[in-house]
Amino acid sequence: ADTVQFGIDVPHPLIVGGLPAMGRPLLERLDGIRTDHDIFASLIEDRVDTTDGAEPAALLERLVELGIVVDGGRWPGNLSVTGDSRDRLLPDVRAASAFERWRHEPAGRWDALRRAHVTVAGASRLGATLGRTLAAAGVGRIDIDDPRQVTAADVSIGGFAPSDIGRFRADPLATRPPSTTGQRGRGAGRRLVIVTDAVDPHRRCRLLSAAGTVHLVVSCQEQIGRVGPLVEPGHTPCQFCLELTRRDIDAGWADIWRQQVATATPDADALLVGITAGIAAMHAVEWLTDGQPPSLGAFVEVLAPHGAATLRRITRHPECGCAWPDGGTSPTMAK
Repeated sequence: ADTVQFGIDVPHPLIVGGLPAMGRPLLERLDGIRTDHDIFASLIEDRVDTTDGAEPAALLERLVELGIVVDGGRWPGNLSVTGDSRDRLLPDVRAASAFERWRHEPAGRWDALRRAHVTVAGASRLGATLGRTLAAAGVGRIDIDDPRQVTAADVSIGGFAPSDIGRFRADPLATRPPSTTGQRGRGAGRRLVIVTDAVDPHRRCRLLSAAGTVHLVVSCQEQIGRVGPLVEPGHTPCQFCLELTRRDIDAGWADIWRQQVATATPDADALLVGITAGIAAMHAVEWLTDGQPPSLGAFVEVLAPHGAATLRRITRHPECGCAWPDGGTSPTMAK
């Protein structure tokens, strides 16, 4: 067959037709290890049919132009990585190259992540799992804003291990992952603060909004996990817009809202924590790489025990200070 589809479980696969006879053998040799000269020599050695006049070098150049083939010698992000790290990253590299916006410059995604700076405020089960997931995704700098110690209740899937009990929460999460060794990208990247329910989200979000700092609100308590809103102060709805909207719908919500107290380790099912952290990490990575995650102006609600997720849109509330042209602070936000 002279037609090949690149990408299977992607929204927009790329289909290339009219490949010459040696097209498929050439594609089979693109393993990210051999050089182009090694590939051409292998085609000659195996006496691959080129009687139709096709030139392997010209075909390879065309595949590069289409964004199908990238230089395996400089992936990811032009970094110099060890063999072990390279092997570990190959699944991520191949999956990322299927994104249409990274197809022609896939290394840009890794460079953006390496230059990114994420602060996780509150490292209980949820925050710890988020920190480790973002590190594995390639985020260059992750700070943990939580001075407390790890307890047995903090141990969970993908987060703190039993051996971390008694250590300060920031210490086990401060290790830089192997994927970030090598030269750093040029300049500072995007900065994001993730506010979890292990801190007072109302106070923290007020301070971040006032400072103009982009932040993502994430919580997981009892049977519901929430990711969002992701707030770009002055441009998108904030956490207080959400709370005021809930007050408008439920007259008793204002009293409940005022009584909410942050706990060091919110009660939540370990599986729900893992799912919520995974969704939050994907939204964070999308924003850090100049994308538009759905939690901008919305939040994702994940329900136990089945893990079904629903995207709920919110709008800027007229009583919230973030909706005022002068950037003032409403009485509600000042409480």
